[in-house]
Amino acid sequence: MQNHHLAVKYHQLVPNKKLSLTDKISLHDNLIIQGDNLKALKALLPTYTATGEEFNEKKINEKTGFIRETKNCEVYMFYKPDVEWLKRNAHTLDAVKAMPKFKGKQRLVFAPAKYVDDYTCLENRIDFCQLPYEIYRIQ
Repeated sequence: MQNHHLAVKYHQLVPNKKLSLTDKISLHDNLIIQGDNLKALKALLPTYTATGEEFNEKKINEKTGFIRETKNCEVYMFYKPDVEWLKRNAHTLDAVKAMPKFKGKQRLVFAPAKYVDDYTCLENRIDFCQLPYEIYRIQ
C-alpha cells in the first residue's frame, strides 16, 4: 500500500518538561522525538508547512498522495513504513503527471527520493522534500 501514512491519524506533539534542558519549551527549537517515525512526521508536517493546522482527513487522496492544502500550497506525502518499499519508491515523472489539476499553488512533495529533473519540478511548481534518512531505521 503506497499511502500507508494515510491510515495513521494526526496527533499533536506534547513536550515533556521533565526531559527538557531548558525552562522554555518550544516545538520550534531542536527536538528529540521518541516514538514512531510516521507519527512524528505527521505531527511535524503542519509545523513545517507554516500552518500549525490539523489535517482534514476527509480531503486526503490515497491515489495521489495529497494530504492537505494550505492558503499557499498543496502538500503531498509518499511514505510506507517498510524499508524495502522506501528503497524502491521515488517521486517520478508518472507521479507528477498523476497529480491533480494545477490550482496555481506551490506543491510541496515529501517522498523518499526524486527521479524528476529540476525543470519539470519548476514547471509544475513542485518543491521536493526528501524524507529524512532516519525513517529507514524502522523497527
